[in-house]
Amino acid sequence: MLYNYLAIISYIGFNYDGWQKQKGNSNTIQEIVTSSLEKLLGVSIKKSSYTGRTDKGVSALFQHLNFFIEKKLDDRLLSELRHEVNKILPHDILVLHITRVDNTFSSRYNVKYKTYVYKMIFCNNQFLVNDVYGLHNYHSMKLIPKSEIIPKVEEFISLFCGLKDYSSYYKPEKGVNKNTMIDLYSHYYVYDFPDFWVLTLEFKAVYFLRNMVRKIVGMLIAFLEGKVGIDYIRDSLDNPLPSKGKFIASPEPLVLYNVKYDRWP
Repeated sequence: MLYNYLAIISYIGFNYDGWQKQKGNSNTIQEIVTSSLEKLLGVSIKKSSYTGRTDKGVSALFQHLNFFIEKKLDDRLLSELRHEVNKILPHDILVLHITRVDNTFSSRYNVKYKTYVYKMIFCNNQFLVNDVYGLHNYHSMKLIPKSEIIPKVEEFISLFCGLKDYSSYYKPEKGVNKNTMIDLYSHYYVYDFPDFWVLTLEFKAVYFLRNMVRKIVGMLIAFLEGKVGIDYIRDSLDNPLPSKGKFIASPEPLVLYNVKYDRWP
């Protein structure tokens, strides 16, 4: 008999080749986590699913991995498993919780929505940001007054809300047909510091296309730097083509921030 378990995992993705297992590559977070679990459990994982495939360099606060094994574990054993697996995992991967769930539960298909955030810092003194404030994992831009930036951000963000075809904002995979119609919610927050300010972008949807958030942010950065105009961005949504999403932001500032399920197992 198969038993279904759910592990909630946080990780910093800088040192890894993404989340998803890759043939011939042991340096993925999924491979490291599942092989560590199998080592401690003494059984193989028969099948699994997860919240989302994060790219190389992308981090996650709450990645959900459910996995099936032919072994029944009570709460005490699951608590011990979490404790022991964290002992052998690298310092930048942490299992927050493990619990048994209903066999019909899927970390992928029961998602109600998931949220990604991307941080940008506007500052002329990187030493101040890194060493004084201890802020890392952000896209750096020169210090520009908010009065010049925020109206452009608002104009841009307003275009990336609602059900639209985001074919211009993903990396197609050969032989794979994707539904590119996505109901996206986009928002931003501003945090002020004495010598710089932080722009946090938030994107929420049931699912995301490959590279989608990074391509949207890349287009925003190009817009702020004057490389494209707002008419080009509107056209990329009104007449979408993958070739129009020609900018992509770096992965390190991107975080899988939150996940909401339609039912909690």
